[in-house]
Amino acid sequence: LGAMTAMRGGGRPVVLGGLVLLLSAVAGVQTEDAKETLVEIPISDIRSAAQLKQLIGEPPAPKDAPDGFAWSHYTGGVNISLSVLYPLENSVVTPDFEAIVQIAADPLGAFQQQFADALHCIEIDDGPLACWPIVKQPARLPRFHLDRGLHRMRAVMTDETAETLLPHTWTLYRNFVVGEQAPEDVSQFPHMEHSDQGDQEAPEGEVEMDIPRLAVKQPLEMSLINTRFFDLAYEVFTSEVEKFNEFFNASYVCCSLDNAGRSCWPLLDSPTFPRWMRIPDGAHSVDIMTTHPNTGELIPGSVSPLRTFLVHAPLGAQSADEDEDEWALQGDAVVLNINVAGLAHELPVQRTADFDMVAERFCSSRGVGNAECIENIVQEIREEFRKKPPQRKKRNHIVSTSMGELLVPQLEEEEEAVTDALFHAIEVCRREQQASGSGLDCLNQQSALFQLRETLSPIAQEKVLVFIGELGPAFGF
Repeated sequence: LGAMTAMRGGGRPVVLGGLVLLLSAVAGVQTEDAKETLVEIPISDIRSAAQLKQLIGEPPAPKDAPDGFAWSHYTGGVNISLSVLYPLENSVVTPDFEAIVQIAADPLGAFQQQFADALHCIEIDDGPLACWPIVKQPARLPRFHLDRGLHRMRAVMTDETAETLLPHTWTLYRNFVVGEQAPEDVSQFPHMEHSDQGDQEAPEGEVEMDIPRLAVKQPLEMSLINTRFFDLAYEVFTSEVEKFNEFFNASYVCCSLDNAGRSCWPLLDSPTFPRWMRIPDGAHSVDIMTTHPNTGELIPGSVSPLRTFLVHAPLGAQSADEDEDEWALQGDAVVLNINVAGLAHELPVQRTADFDMVAERFCSSRGVGNAECIENIVQEIREEFRKKPPQRKKRNHIVSTSMGELLVPQLEEEEEAVTDALFHAIEVCRREQQASGSGLDCLNQQSALFQLRETLSPIAQEKVLVFIGELGPAFGF
């Protein structure tokens, strides 16, 4: 694996599954007589991206172009595929962890030339995409700080403009659990040696520094973005610049979009601005903080003030994503046209937003920070949503479990609350199974659904009863 991603131009693929992880790794430049080393490791022993990266080794170098030919002149196609190598399926990771995305490209030299500015992006729990460079150096593995519990991720790549996704590169979903266990020392595993994550040796004594403070520069407060992506620009304030540059060169800037988990980029030496993509219409907020250079933990005192911005993109604006409907990006939102001092302003608002906060920030940013402005805008937002019925959630009603497939009944629109409860019960049972529980939590969910069914029509009651009976066995309870 390279510093950022694994790019393989050939060789045998890495297969993940079952109880044992089989890694076929070729070190150095691949040749016809390259020797492979087979390493057999229990999946439960892989506790960090660093361990997996060390097991796999370095990818083969790209083959040189034929004499008299440069990859910049190549006009043929480039075959690209992505896969998530870490976290492993149904594994338990620490709240702060790195992800590994493998990118297979052929021919590799043409890929590096053509996609030099492309990004690879990771989606966590169906949210917006956080993106990192692929070819540009220096680069590090994507890093995350997530709340404890069940999560899922998938990855995708952009085209050479870094503005449009390549739909055919979407990976399968990878399910994992954020827990409390700490990664174990890699020295106990065969073919692995212990190595520190930092680029520098720890100083002999402790170093005392003031906590740095961060601030978001871009996007601007209450600015309107008319694309589905934005780049994050930030400032770092410290009274000890030389010390900071010396001791924080391995730290990260970690961004939370709309109060979700944090995606992290190198604080000082990232080759590109942090980019977020596939942002739905409406009001959004970001804040950032940095990590401790030794422990990697978030430093609460470094958190930036909350920055609120607006997104309202025209149909098809840099969001080409063939497996998603455009309405999903437009979201359940309305757009208000507001006149302030003779100037027209657009204010997109999501149904789930805090209307008072959006109105307060809009009025304040336009120099009309009074209660009447806020009250009028909140009233107009509510009136617009009364005219627009809520959209139904897109759901997959065939759910894969460890025991097979579970069919979730499709109920009427007015019974959406019960549908929410059905999917919530599935996640509770899945989480309990992954934690090797007894099935009591899953049973409690079945009991709760049994009571909920009384609010349904007779036909819907029968469907839910069948689901209740199949829920426990679908997870081995």
